[in-house]
Amino acid sequence: MNLPVKWALTEMSLSSINDHETEASISMVFQSKFGLLGALMGVLMMKPMMRKIFSQVLHGPEHHARTGEVIGKGGAPVVKDGLAPA
Repeated sequence: MNLPVKWALTEMSLSSINDHETEASISMVFQSKFGLLGALMGVLMMKPMMRKIFSQVLHGPEHHARTGEVIGKGGAPVVKDGLAPA
């Protein structure tokens, strides 16, 4: 993905809640290209887009932790014969 940013820093973290729960989070800071227009584009377009992508990224490990299923490309579970369930 080619984003109009000068730089970006992303951090993933895991925090233990108790013996059976862990909170996973992703945070990102970035500086947009294109000055004021880029800053506006960052607020209106890139932040919501990245929030959606990060949510999808975190969904795979959560699904695996709950079900034990291996997660493949696109977040789809992989079954033993190599095909995702229909």
